[in-house]
Amino acid sequence: MCRLKDEEHKTFFTGMLTFGLIFTSLTFAWALRFDQIWALPSGNALLTFFPANAPFLIAAMTGTLILWAAARQSLGKSVLLARAGRCSLSIYVAHFLPFAVLHNIDQTYGWSLTLSTLVVVCYTMLWLIIGAYWYSKAPKTTLETLMRTIEGKQPRLPNRPEPERLDRD
Repeated sequence: MCRLKDEEHKTFFTGMLTFGLIFTSLTFAWALRFDQIWALPSGNALLTFFPANAPFLIAAMTGTLILWAAARQSLGKSVLLARAGRCSLSIYVAHFLPFAVLHNIDQTYGWSLTLSTLVVVCYTMLWLIIGAYWYSKAPKTTLETLMRTIEGKQPRLPNRPEPERLDRD
């Protein structure tokens, strides 16, 4: 994947995005046609997050590709995104912690698609901001730093590029 040329990357991502949009649209149409629930965090739906099933993973990757394509130009030099990206594993793990308290927030599944989407987008943006702030104020308190320490490598400090590794292909 890393060895693909620019045109090959474009073709690959266009194909993946096209497949994802078609597949996700078909699952949505199936749910409407057969009066099934399309997506739920868990339970009896075509797309479920707990446990994550294949249709959910395809829809999530498609959404990620759409956001990546939209943000690529406008966020290319974003300090916020760069800082959050440097502690993405920490953000990923930490973002589950509020679910321990908030998992009962919608037991009746009464949220509309619009409200659910708004909550997900706001929660995602909140963690982007938290991650950027976290990395700018305490870059040595991340899981990434802990993993480097366990591995025996010197933690990377903010605004200092990682040294070139000789063992890369």
